[in-house]
Amino acid sequence: MLHNYFVTASKNLLGSKLYSAINIVGLAVGLTAFVLISLYVSDELSYDKQWDGSDRIYRVNMIANVPGRPQLAGTVLQSHQYLVVDSALRGSRNSSSVVGLGHCCQ
Repeated sequence: MLHNYFVTASKNLLGSKLYSAINIVGLAVGLTAFVLISLYVSDELSYDKQWDGSDRIYRVNMIANVPGRPQLAGTVLQSHQYLVVDSALRGSRNSSSVVGLGHCCQ
């Protein structure tokens, strides 16, 4: 029975070569896209999993172009209006310094 399936498949592959090639290339492209998207999603979901309490870590990106004023997103988030924020860090792409607010840097 299995032998008949292989014989039929080989006859169809050899009988219409262009159609078979298009189907095989399409299948390969689809599987490759699925694997790459799965790897990307897995990597994004594992962000900061090495830290204790990783389910409570969030990243806030803020770009402020105000001359003479520092970016104070961490201070505002840690104020009395937002009681759920335990600690915050502020970093810059242009410098290697990190300013810590709260118990996260001790």
